[in-house]
Amino acid sequence: MEDQNNDNQESTALLPRPYQCEMLEAALEKNTIVCLNTGSGKTFIAVMLIKALQTQIATMSLDQGGKKTFFLVNTVPLVKQQSVVLEKHTTLKIGSYIGADGVDLWKEQKWKREIESHQVLVMTAAILLQILRHGYIRVHHINLLVFDECHRGVGNHDYAQIMRDYVHHENVKYRPVIFGMTASIINGKCAQNKIESKIKALESLMLSRVATTKYQHQLEKYSTKPEESIVFYQQDGADYCVQSIINVLLQYNNGIVSEDELDKISNSIQKDCLSAYEELGYFGLYQIICLLITQHKSIHNIALYDKSKAAVYGQILNKLKKMQAMCEKYHFHSCQYADRHSKLKTLLDNLRKYQITMADDKDHFCGIIFVEKRCIAMTLSHILNNLADYDQSLSTFKCDFVVGHGTGVNSSQVMTNMTYKQQACSIDKFRRHKINLLVATNVIEEGIDVPKCNIVIRYNEIKTFSSYMQSKGRARAQMAHFIMMIDDHGKDEKVRQIRQWAACQDLLQRHCHDREPGHEDDDALTNLQLNLIPPFTIPSTGSKITMSNSISILNWYCSSLPRDIYTPASPIVKIQSLGELYKATITMPSCSPLPESISGRTARSKKVAKMAAAFVVCRELHAIGQLTDNLIPVKYLTTKALQLDDIFMDTDKDDSTEAETNSNQYQRILPEILHDCHPRLLEEVFLYRFQFKPNYQIYNERQFGIITSKQLPEIPPFPIYTPYGESKVSILSCGTELVIQAKEMNQIYQFNRLISQSVFRLHNNSLQFQASDSYSGYLVVPITYKADKIEKFHREATIDYNFISNITNHKEPLISIDLNNLEALKDAVVTRNYGNISGYFEVSAISTDRSPVDYMIGDCDRNFMTYYKEKYNLQIRNLNQPLLRVEHLHRKRDMLQCSKSQKLSSASQIFSNAMQKQLVNTRIHNSKNQVKVIEFIPELCKMSVVPASAWKILACIPSILWRMEGILLADEMAYILQTATVPNFNSNTLLEANSSLTLTILQALTLARARDQFNLERLEFLGDSFLKFAIATYLFQSYTKFHEGQLTTLLSHFVSNDNLCRLGIKLGLPGYIISQKVDHDDAWIPPGYCIKMEDDCMENWCEKFTESSCNSSVKPVQKLRKKSIADVVEALLAASLLQLGEISAYHFITILNAQIKFDQLPDYAIPLDTTKMEQINKIYCSYNLRQVEAVLGYKFNNRILLLSALTHASYNHPQLPIESYQRLEFLGDAILQYVTARDSYHANENYTPADLHDLKEASLQNESLAAITVVYGFHKYLFQMSPSLFSDIHQFLNVIDEDNVCKPNQSIEEKLLAYSKYILKDGEVSVPKPLGDIFESLVGAIYIDCHKSFKLVNDIVLKLLQPQKVMFANGVPRSPVRVLYEKFPSGLCFKKDTTEDSIRKASLELPDGRIFTTIGKNYKHCKKLLCNMALQSLEKEQN
Repeated sequence: MEDQNNDNQESTALLPRPYQCEMLEAALEKNTIVCLNTGSGKTFIAVMLIKALQTQIATMSLDQGGKKTFFLVNTVPLVKQQSVVLEKHTTLKIGSYIGADGVDLWKEQKWKREIESHQVLVMTAAILLQILRHGYIRVHHINLLVFDECHRGVGNHDYAQIMRDYVHHENVKYRPVIFGMTASIINGKCAQNKIESKIKALESLMLSRVATTKYQHQLEKYSTKPEESIVFYQQDGADYCVQSIINVLLQYNNGIVSEDELDKISNSIQKDCLSAYEELGYFGLYQIICLLITQHKSIHNIALYDKSKAAVYGQILNKLKKMQAMCEKYHFHSCQYADRHSKLKTLLDNLRKYQITMADDKDHFCGIIFVEKRCIAMTLSHILNNLADYDQSLSTFKCDFVVGHGTGVNSSQVMTNMTYKQQACSIDKFRRHKINLLVATNVIEEGIDVPKCNIVIRYNEIKTFSSYMQSKGRARAQMAHFIMMIDDHGKDEKVRQIRQWAACQDLLQRHCHDREPGHEDDDALTNLQLNLIPPFTIPSTGSKITMSNSISILNWYCSSLPRDIYTPASPIVKIQSLGELYKATITMPSCSPLPESISGRTARSKKVAKMAAAFVVCRELHAIGQLTDNLIPVKYLTTKALQLDDIFMDTDKDDSTEAETNSNQYQRILPEILHDCHPRLLEEVFLYRFQFKPNYQIYNERQFGIITSKQLPEIPPFPIYTPYGESKVSILSCGTELVIQAKEMNQIYQFNRLISQSVFRLHNNSLQFQASDSYSGYLVVPITYKADKIEKFHREATIDYNFISNITNHKEPLISIDLNNLEALKDAVVTRNYGNISGYFEVSAISTDRSPVDYMIGDCDRNFMTYYKEKYNLQIRNLNQPLLRVEHLHRKRDMLQCSKSQKLSSASQIFSNAMQKQLVNTRIHNSKNQVKVIEFIPELCKMSVVPASAWKILACIPSILWRMEGILLADEMAYILQTATVPNFNSNTLLEANSSLTLTILQALTLARARDQFNLERLEFLGDSFLKFAIATYLFQSYTKFHEGQLTTLLSHFVSNDNLCRLGIKLGLPGYIISQKVDHDDAWIPPGYCIKMEDDCMENWCEKFTESSCNSSVKPVQKLRKKSIADVVEALLAASLLQLGEISAYHFITILNAQIKFDQLPDYAIPLDTTKMEQINKIYCSYNLRQVEAVLGYKFNNRILLLSALTHASYNHPQLPIESYQRLEFLGDAILQYVTARDSYHANENYTPADLHDLKEASLQNESLAAITVVYGFHKYLFQMSPSLFSDIHQFLNVIDEDNVCKPNQSIEEKLLAYSKYILKDGEVSVPKPLGDIFESLVGAIYIDCHKSFKLVNDIVLKLLQPQKVMFANGVPRSPVRVLYEKFPSGLCFKKDTTEDSIRKASLELPDGRIFTTIGKNYKHCKKLLCNMALQSLEKEQN
């Protein structure tokens, strides 16, 4: 692109020139290709055309008939350049798009938002071709297509595909306006007699006419013609010194395993060095060697992690240094050698000559040197900068280089690949005159805006007419020079060619006048047979598979297939010659679901035959669901492609939709049996009592229980942890149905209010007492019985109304102490009535021999009167009152968890009175170990209306009732699960293990943050593994055409926290979850209370629900994270598995989603004819695969499964539809996780959840499985065709042999133990991943072959893993990451660093400032290595 204003001209220069107006009128009349010289302002014509048609792209959406303008360019740098021009000179909304923005993976909704929000879209042609191919936009939605450098639209170029496959097929009425821009209508070589045919071909493709201006004299004013000159040089030949230096690269490779890689790099360097010598002489050879040394030092440092690569680059580095030393020996590093090379000297002489002529205008000088190779551009730039410092005659020149960024560049040239950002930086420096000489490849021949150059030099011969025109057009300054350097060998022919091109330029001007537009039926490209097969159009989207795009779609699909670093991402293409025709056959990678070879139609060229075969493959991939209707590999749009939104989370939501918060509030559920169970007047109620075993002679002094209008189910006994030891509580029916009168009911109400305010220590302002409409319904009551009939207690019990009267006679829970009635203090609870001091105390003795005038025990300087006066300004009135010796009442409210400091007593032990006194004594000791007695003055205390003996029992009741509600919830959930998952379940018949099931479900409903004696974490660990195993099996058998990557994506979606949370909410699980401790103020609502209706309270911790079975419409809520709900789902699955069996567990998953039915899975079968079965049997015998079966202890019924389990993705079995092991590896991984999780769960009940995770991780990490594979020799039977995989396995085995890991005559078990210890010791041994994959795939194959007999697979796996179990028996191997986090709970700072190739670099900073750095095969591996390094450092420091 050449901007009309690129030389900082005044804004008046933006007025249209006469020839620009002429071209605009032509473009408005009919489709036009403007052919004008470089620098003549073609882009300005395009801007005027866009503005002239902007009413068509105003504001209407595409659905309402709106249209968009697309401005297409050929290279990425031009996207930004053209979009900036449009933003400056129009008021339209401009969008710019390049591949680096990740547009290849944008989904339909994202593209639709982008298209609707912009009026003009500037992009490379490949991007428009992609969105047309996917049906994200249709041709009739486009009002104008602008093609920059449209002469490139030949053959199968993106421009040509857009026109041929889409615009040509659109109804003429709805086609867009076409506007093309070019300075050279001919692309490539062209004879004069073919100019007209080439112009016609372009016109017919673009449906346009080529036009140029009649104002040639004005055009010449804006595109000056440079002075052309040809200079000759003599090509120097190689000599002995140069050959001896380069031969160093071919010397013996010192024990390198990866010889292929070393040879490849050496050959590449050799070519570059030879090119440097041929083009730049001895001095150039030395300079490129120095640059390569710098480059390979960097690569070698990155590759240190990989010993194989480090050795390769180490050898290369040594050879380069030796070559450098030889060059210095011959003095090639001297600048004098620059003038000894004929070609380089010719260039330097011309530059010196030009420096003299521009003596007065050095500040505005700009020049470009065009070279052919990237390595020459970099080296020549380096040489010129060095010479500028050495040679005054070249001192004016400040040089840099610009090259392309394309892939597929030789290893030695990695440094010469420039990113778009680096290109832009160099060009920007050139524009700002920070440099004045640019050495470039053809990347800036056309399009990119650069300053008008004073001199342009072609260092290499010009290959095409377009290169001649484009590079010449860069010399646009006044008195500019265009210099072409030509080897004098055969110079006459070369000069003749240049003169022909000059003549062609004039001839083109004549051909471009007064032309009629081309027609699509004149298309000269039809002889390429690109229409051999009609396009395959998908009606729902309009997407098309064509001959032109079939290869790119196929390559994109193959790149989406799951593969490791050893697997090529391309199909195998074989072309058969049939006389004058060709036929292509494509074999997909073995990891694809198309194992059969597919052939296309015959064609007249190999290229077209390959397209035809790719077309058939793409159509087949769409038919089996591997390509969506938008022709996108389903890896990127899995959920939408499968249309399984009910099973898997919808990942294709609009990106602008706000994501759901990670935690939300949910209504807590009251057990159904407690709904509306309020005792009512004159109606029968049920009485239940609490029994403690042991009672420690404390909990037998009084009896308490509850009354309810509904009969409770049998509640299993449960432990509580009182201040005096563990006690098992039973809630027993008294067998008596009572009728309560109005007066008695009011007394019970008042009793519950008083004990809640005092004993239960209720401090929640959001609650109010309303017993007749309370939340839970039941009420607490004291119980009495006849002393002579204790053995018949359960039949003779009744409510103790006398005790209730003694309590409720007082209106408040605290009363003043009557000094005249000291007997009332013998079983009393008192609290201080001064200051802001809380706490309740039991009166242990009344000290009648002491009074307030006595000195305080332990304080000989003050008596009580003085102390209270000085500290609290209190005056004691009664100086004769006795003192109260008191002891702390234990403040523990949560008795469902045993505190760490509490010493539990034996369940059968009964304390004596003396022992009891000693245990509950709360006297505190001072620093001298003297007992400090607590004494209170009665006058300054208040007494609770509840006696101490009753207080101690009542203090346990909140924990008892909280547990009772939890058990009733769990019992309710148990009934739901049994009804839904147990075949032929009879609700009238309880299961024998009903009590065990209820308690297990209670555990599954209890979160760790509830700080209970148990929680769901162990169950969640088991349920997670079983869920993955079950779903993996379902996916493997249901989606036989899905590869491992797609299956993994589907599995991840189903077991994700988001999805399980969604399913859990759908089932109503959040209300059953126990997430808080009983002593949390918002957790438990005491009997007789409900939640206030005030809005301010409701906002804080309650919600109003219109649909409720409870009388009160206000319910308590709890805040739950998504992960918590998901964990409960997995824990309930484990509870079903353990208590109800596997069948019920599978049914539970079906409850989560009714579409998943495990009893309807198809059998795994591959139909084969007799010939193919014979081939399989032949492979089985020739490779002695029966030895694998012998080691496994299993004989395969279907030998295809065995072959598949041993086939790496790099291998294709000839003529056999055998897929690689990846799908079986996916299944085997899930099976192994469940087997190890199940085994470790049952192995030791004392394993914490963290222990279980560590044990599973250590057993199943790739290193552990690789040890099994190597020891049992499975790797020897691997079918693979990857030299690098062979090399890495060989190197791994060599490392083990060199370190003498195993001793002679060791058993298999001993070897496995030794291998595992060695590999796992520090994580530094590099283990090829396929070694672990083999074992996983074999496990998956066995499971499918034995018709999913889990018991059989479980026995085989545990037998093979037995040596590892022995190794882990002495202690669970802990993850170094977790260990380090435990040492630094404040957090660790991990950072990822950018690296090249497949190596990853990361660093770790500890809170104390220490920093560790490492490199690894992935960031997870780096994290493990860093934590090991940090732990080793800490250990050394401690020692």
